[in-house]
Amino acid sequence: QIKDVHLPSPFASNGVEQANIEDDQSYFYAALDHWKQLNLSPSFLRYVKVSEPLSSTLALLLHHWEEVVDLWVDAMKDGDLESKQPLLDLMQKLLQDLRTTLVPKYELVWETLLAQATRSLAPTTLETYSQTLSLFLRQLLLPTPHLLQTSWTHLRNTIRKCRPDVRRILAEMWGTILRRFKAEQKREATKLLIDSLDTTQDAVAWVYIYAFQSTSCTLHTSTIPLLELLVEEAVGAEEGEEGYDAVRKLLRRVLTATMHYCTIETFTPIADFVVARVVQAMPPDPATELEKRCTSRTLEIVLVVCAFRKGKRSENMLSTSQRSLVLTKLATVPLVDGLKRPVASLVVACLKGSEMSVWVQARAVLDHVWKDLEGGCWVAEGLLKLDQSEGANWRVFVQPLVQKYSTIYCDQNPSAVLGLLRALAVDGRVRIEDAEWKSVMQSLCYRTLSGWTLVDSPSSVLQLYSILPLVSLLPGLAPLISGMVDTILQLDINSHANYLETPANAAWCLGACLQALGGLSGWEDGSKVDQWMKQSLDQFHWSPPVLQGLISLASYSHSLGTGSVRPVKFIEAFSLVRGSVMSHVGSLRLSALKLLSSKFVKRDDSQQLAIEACLAAEEVELSATKTPERVLKTIKLGSMAPVGQSAGSTEICIRWLIAQFKVNLMPLWKAAAQALAALVERSGEDVWPVVIQELRTLFDPSAQLVVTPNWLVDADENEQLIQEDEKTWRNVGLRETMVAINAARADNALSSLAKAQAIHERFDLENYEKQILKALERCPNLAERHNRDIIPLFLSFATPQNSSRSSHHKLSPWLSLLSKFSNPKAVFASGALHSLYTALLSHPDRTLQRLAVDCILTYKSKALLPQQATIRGLLEDGQWKEHITSLNLSTGVQPADRPEYVEFLIRMFYGMMRERRGRNKLHERRTTLINALRQCTSTELGVLVRLMLEPFEAEGNGNGMEVDVVHIRQLPTKLTGKQRVGFLVLLGEVMRLLGSKLVPYFTSLLSAVMDIIANAQQVLENAKLATAEMVEADVVDEGEEDEEKDEEAVAAEREEEGNELPLKVARNLRQLGIKRFTEPFRLPIDYDFTPLLPVAFDAFINPRLDMLDVENTQSPSSIMDLFHSWSTRPTYAMFLADYNPIVLPKIYACLVATNVKPSVTIRIFEIIENVFTAADSDQRVAETLVKPHVFLLVEHLAKMIKESSKTGTSNSDASQRQISILRTISDYASDAPQAIGLIQLLVPLLQKPSSQVAEKTKVDLLQVICRLVTLVGLSDADTTKVMDTVFESVSMLLQSLRGRQARISVSNVFTSLVSHDPSMSRVASLIEALNSFDPHRSEEPDFDRRMEAFMSLNEELYLQFSTRQWTPILHNMLHFIHDRDELSIRTNASFTLKRFIEMVEQSGSLEMQRLFNQVVLTGLKNGLRSKHETVRSELVSVLASAIKRCPNNPTLSDMTPLLANGDEEANFFNNIGHIQTHRRTRALRRLAEYCDSGQLRPSTLYEIFVPMVSHFIMDKNTDHLVVNEAITTIGQISRHLSWSRYYALVQRFLKAIKEEGGAERVNMRTVVAILDNFHFSMEDVVQVEGGDDQQDTRNVEQAQITKVAEVVNTRLLPALLQFMEQREETEDALRLPMAVGVVKVALHLPEERQRPQITRLLTILSQALRSKSSETRDTTRDVICKVVVSIGPSYLSTAIKELRTALTRGPQLHVLAVTCHSLLHHITSDESAQKVFVNLDEVATSVAEVSTEVVFGQSGKELQGEDAKGKMREVRSASSKGLDAMTILARFITPSAIGHILIPLRSIMHETQASKVMQHVDETLKRIASGLNSNALLDPPALLSLCHTLVSQNAKFLQEKPNIGSKKQGKKDFIVQTKRDLPQAAQHYAQNSYR
Repeated sequence: QIKDVHLPSPFASNGVEQANIEDDQSYFYAALDHWKQLNLSPSFLRYVKVSEPLSSTLALLLHHWEEVVDLWVDAMKDGDLESKQPLLDLMQKLLQDLRTTLVPKYELVWETLLAQATRSLAPTTLETYSQTLSLFLRQLLLPTPHLLQTSWTHLRNTIRKCRPDVRRILAEMWGTILRRFKAEQKREATKLLIDSLDTTQDAVAWVYIYAFQSTSCTLHTSTIPLLELLVEEAVGAEEGEEGYDAVRKLLRRVLTATMHYCTIETFTPIADFVVARVVQAMPPDPATELEKRCTSRTLEIVLVVCAFRKGKRSENMLSTSQRSLVLTKLATVPLVDGLKRPVASLVVACLKGSEMSVWVQARAVLDHVWKDLEGGCWVAEGLLKLDQSEGANWRVFVQPLVQKYSTIYCDQNPSAVLGLLRALAVDGRVRIEDAEWKSVMQSLCYRTLSGWTLVDSPSSVLQLYSILPLVSLLPGLAPLISGMVDTILQLDINSHANYLETPANAAWCLGACLQALGGLSGWEDGSKVDQWMKQSLDQFHWSPPVLQGLISLASYSHSLGTGSVRPVKFIEAFSLVRGSVMSHVGSLRLSALKLLSSKFVKRDDSQQLAIEACLAAEEVELSATKTPERVLKTIKLGSMAPVGQSAGSTEICIRWLIAQFKVNLMPLWKAAAQALAALVERSGEDVWPVVIQELRTLFDPSAQLVVTPNWLVDADENEQLIQEDEKTWRNVGLRETMVAINAARADNALSSLAKAQAIHERFDLENYEKQILKALERCPNLAERHNRDIIPLFLSFATPQNSSRSSHHKLSPWLSLLSKFSNPKAVFASGALHSLYTALLSHPDRTLQRLAVDCILTYKSKALLPQQATIRGLLEDGQWKEHITSLNLSTGVQPADRPEYVEFLIRMFYGMMRERRGRNKLHERRTTLINALRQCTSTELGVLVRLMLEPFEAEGNGNGMEVDVVHIRQLPTKLTGKQRVGFLVLLGEVMRLLGSKLVPYFTSLLSAVMDIIANAQQVLENAKLATAEMVEADVVDEGEEDEEKDEEAVAAEREEEGNELPLKVARNLRQLGIKRFTEPFRLPIDYDFTPLLPVAFDAFINPRLDMLDVENTQSPSSIMDLFHSWSTRPTYAMFLADYNPIVLPKIYACLVATNVKPSVTIRIFEIIENVFTAADSDQRVAETLVKPHVFLLVEHLAKMIKESSKTGTSNSDASQRQISILRTISDYASDAPQAIGLIQLLVPLLQKPSSQVAEKTKVDLLQVICRLVTLVGLSDADTTKVMDTVFESVSMLLQSLRGRQARISVSNVFTSLVSHDPSMSRVASLIEALNSFDPHRSEEPDFDRRMEAFMSLNEELYLQFSTRQWTPILHNMLHFIHDRDELSIRTNASFTLKRFIEMVEQSGSLEMQRLFNQVVLTGLKNGLRSKHETVRSELVSVLASAIKRCPNNPTLSDMTPLLANGDEEANFFNNIGHIQTHRRTRALRRLAEYCDSGQLRPSTLYEIFVPMVSHFIMDKNTDHLVVNEAITTIGQISRHLSWSRYYALVQRFLKAIKEEGGAERVNMRTVVAILDNFHFSMEDVVQVEGGDDQQDTRNVEQAQITKVAEVVNTRLLPALLQFMEQREETEDALRLPMAVGVVKVALHLPEERQRPQITRLLTILSQALRSKSSETRDTTRDVICKVVVSIGPSYLSTAIKELRTALTRGPQLHVLAVTCHSLLHHITSDESAQKVFVNLDEVATSVAEVSTEVVFGQSGKELQGEDAKGKMREVRSASSKGLDAMTILARFITPSAIGHILIPLRSIMHETQASKVMQHVDETLKRIASGLNSNALLDPPALLSLCHTLVSQNAKFLQEKPNIGSKKQGKKDFIVQTKRDLPQAAQHYAQNSYR
């Protein structure tokens, strides 16, 4: 995915720099605003929230830049992966804004950026990451070079930890920066890179590769300076792997990759540099060691370039002239030690594949290298192998030198000369035709071999290795070689040990000599052959070279005659080569068979038949095409092999067939097994001895089936040094050059000899065993007869104890064989086998399970045989569900058979549960299997428990189920973390489905669980301690490198050192373990857990209590779930205190933990509720768990309530539980302080609305408060304050609570308060009476008592009550006045309120006035929103009474004139609710008039009269006259409202429009009326805040100071326009008229803000014309006309443009024409509009084109059809409307614009001369002429001038030729005509111009 992730191109534009921002803005803030809309990851949004206020302007960013950077660093460290890309992009913008200002934070930001390289970033994020790193270094590192070392050090440390792909990206980034450095910085950077080669070799190579590369396969300009620095470092580096070798490897990789990237032309600068280094920089005669070393290294560097070949044509990167220069320079280099090899390699590299001209110029250097024999031999042999001219160049230029100098040097260095001659002979190109040279070479070989002996050193063998290929070319050497054979055979050595010791061994020498003699003459001596044959077989029968030599000698023996050689008996020879016949080496098998078939062996017919059959199969090649033939011949061998005849004839066939199992060819194995089975049937017992011998050998640890010498290697070490895994680093030419030169070196001769003896066949021991067993599987009777031989081998590695650890591949073939036994009860160790099969039933591998079942069923148990079909079906994927659903253990199994059958099933099911196959369906399969085990008894399930606990059994200990004393045990080392997780997961399923049946085994199971938890807990604690020790060590030792290591890294190190778990696994195990430990406590069982709990607390509960509140903030932890399970049962609840008394306090502390989530809070509330429930039935629980912690719990609950009130967050479920707990706690309050504390918590809950605290809950709270009030003692200051709070809260509840029980509870609270305030006794009794209910009918009021109470109150008591006593009475009356059903109660409540108003008037007390304003007046305002008219009438009457009696009240004084000075007929409050319609309308009209006078305050209008008037609009049953007047009144009221109330009023009626079933049309009219009365100045500054009606103003931001223009532009108008666009919610006819009001508001805006809003409105209206509804289109046209008149002529062209954009095709064009006509007609027919729209010049062209289209265009032609006239009304009238529009245009345009309406007609007159079209043209011209005659803007002189220009055709628009059907021809870039010439359209204007 990231192969295409690269840094941006240098030529790519930087989006940051091109961003269009203001001068005082920052790129950072613009990007921040952009990204916060695209990325919603929580961590990024948190960063935005904090950093946005600090960076809104560039000045703020410069001031807070350090804080912004620190916040960015924290966000990068703690953020999730989704937040990385925006944060990285923001750093780019920050760099663009601040640049070098960030240098003080350089290291911090650099470390933070590099830390992201080790994370798994998405490809897009990775690309942004690389761009950020590059920009960071460009902006900060380049201007501050002193940070170079620090930057690279951090980058190097990061590269070590990264993935390879990320390393390349980082290297590419550093490479782009490297080439930007100045010269000094480049040198320093090069030094740093070279010093880092020991750890980051690959990355440094990529740095230079990317630094060299530019675009389009070219080199960067900095390539040569960087390469020069690298070469200098390489030349001056110290010797060793970390010195020069590393730099040389780096240079080789960089140059090779660069040559792959470049073309030959673009590589020229490097080629010139390389040649210059050779020609100019190299000393002419290096004398000192330093000069020699520099020269050698320079040549090695140049060799990389010279040896490289490019492309399929293998072109050299150096030109011919450059190679000639190099070769000329090489001719001057002295051939001293250290320089010979580089010179020879470079000569070979330059000449291989070169043309003849280069070879000609290389004569000098070739002569020069032959001055040293070794160098000449290297060049000659290297060119021999690499010359691509098929030897032509070599024979011309090199062979003469070889002949010349080999003769000269043959005496000085015979070994080198012989080595060269051997290479020439092997290659086949040498021809010894020169007699002198042949004589010299023959004498050299003769002298060498004359005294040859096999000595300890390999020199003599190497001489023989060089001479033997020359024997065929130099006759006369045969007697010497024959003597050497005698010498070797007479040696007294261990031939096989000698072979294992050295490649220069006697076996090879003997074999090579025998092969050489096989092709020579002159030594004919039959006695020697006979002797050699016997001795060779005795000593070297295992050696392939010797056997091949004997075969070669045997082929030569034909010429000796039959009597010269005495053959060996077949049985003797076969006994010697028996092992070779069974060898895994194919050449050795073939040689042995050929030897047995040679003349050296005497055999009869049966033996001959056996040999021929085996040899015929063996000689077939092992290839894809020949494999079928070999398989066929192998199968035939089973029937062709002689049986019961001569000795060895059958055995050789058996051994050869068994040897085929060693051949790595799968089809051959089955064929060999089939042939062996056939042989068994024919030969009986002959096969078994061979088979059992091989099996015993396989199981014998001391036996060595394959012994491979250490000196056998597949490749030369030097060859390995230049091999690369990366393709772009592979230099094939260099590799073949180095291989050729190394092969020519004398010190590599021994390696070459070893390669000649290499064995490439691989022997697979495990597969060999498997194939032998499969072969026996075809003849099981044979194996069963010899079971005493075979079964001990099986039991040697497979036992019931280690069955689960045995390899599947090793067990399967054995089990498959044993399953074929017919009578297993009679075999050896039958009981042990049965136990093993039983143990394997629970193996997780399905194949082994099937085999184990097959083996067990062979015992033919009476309990299992009847269920055989079920057992096998359960193991089949397609049948197991069917069988398991029909499994019935109660009726389908005999009682006597049940124990064995059930154990069998449990073991098999357990294995199926553990199966790793099909993980997606594992849970389903496991659940089904466990459900099936529910038929088992507890005793039978003990088998399952025993199987689950088997891994926990310590080695050598007994059963894991036996737990005498509960304690934490050390887990076995063999138990891996994966096994522990699997055990816990399986235990969870078993406990869930079989929990109640596992009670007898709970101790064992839970002990194992606790062991796992304790072990995981210990690992985590050790990791914490190790981390702490590391931190301390880092603080103490400041000299060490500071590398951050977290707990995960510490755990990884500890796991490498020992067997401890990784931290992630340990945490998972601890969590799963505690969940499993919790589950038994939830089961409905009786079990004594007390022995387990002390150990559990010590092991894993107590260590986690300290961090309980931290771990349980996001979700309940597993420990919290354990505590919760204990709280569910009273018997377990005491566990919360018995073993550690701080458990409950720690649980309660989680309630006030920072950022605790509701899920945690609810879980703790459940624990508290469970504990209190248990305390009700158990006094011990109450004394131990509840009472000691009541104060603590109350304190935490108080903090919770306080915090929730601050943040405004609440959760309904949590709140209800919180209230329930507080109510429960109150039962345990016993004194005044406790009571006061609880009251302080409960009273705020009473004040919450019913949506948060239900009335039923408040009833419970009131009952609790009633009880608590009685506990409060004598009054003091604090008590009085609390009681006053209770009094006020309960008084307000009298106004809101409605239910019977609620009002009775409130009355009871007042009765309880009498003990603290005796003066309230009368009030309490009065409230009790007012809220009394009929005792016989519970929901019916007790009218008698209530009426008596009203009478007493209204007649007597109202004169005696104080302000405090009036408070609950008033709240009660405000509740009663809303009773719409009971007239008596409502009127009495109204009368009581009026009585109170009288008292306010009489007393003049400020307290009474305050009480009136806060309670009565507020209640009246809220009550006016009531939907019931009777209630509103009562409220209005009370309000009128208050205005009349309290005219001096500031809140009421402005409404006094509405009383009409006591005139009841004119009184507004009397008439507004009057039954007569005309009196209501008159009242509304009077209110509107009074509003215009400006005497009513805005608050009064909004809070009193808006609700009062709005009801007439909202009510569907209101008379339409009243509705009309109410709409007008609302409009007048809105003109006097403040902005916040005005905006809220608009929003209220917009919402009312959307409500279903409402009066949509009326509400729409109301909105338009409100908008028509928009009265605000755009420059006014207003405070946008919530009004009194929270429902209407909840979307308004709080306390935001801004200008009206801003609010209108960003909030009001967008909301209105959005509403108009929502077509699915309201009908078009309803929403479109709002446009008139919207325009009036928009016109108040400044011009730059006004135009976009009006344009959007016109767009909406234009789109509405596309509707299929004719009513909608008519409405839209009317609205558009009104809108255009309102906005004026400046928007007329915009309106036409939007219409043309929206209506583009088909019938829409007709609608467009009709709309344009309607618009023009409307603005020209209205007198007031005519004054504004003086002329129509701006729209003349557009309207003329529209009209012409419907008259003459395609839409006009469609109109002439019969079908079109019935579709739409506009279609039928469009043509006439178009002509009328042309007339209107002609009437209202200036003379200069007349041409605009004539141009379309002129174009038509050009195109055609058709009579029908010309009739329409004439009609159109008549309409235009008629309009021009009526044009007031066209005076007589102008009219005459127009006529003259038309007649004389001198008008400019008439002189321009229209482009009819022609396109502008571009410049042609071709000369071929690609299209045929089309006829040009004719011009008809000349014939039509008279019109």
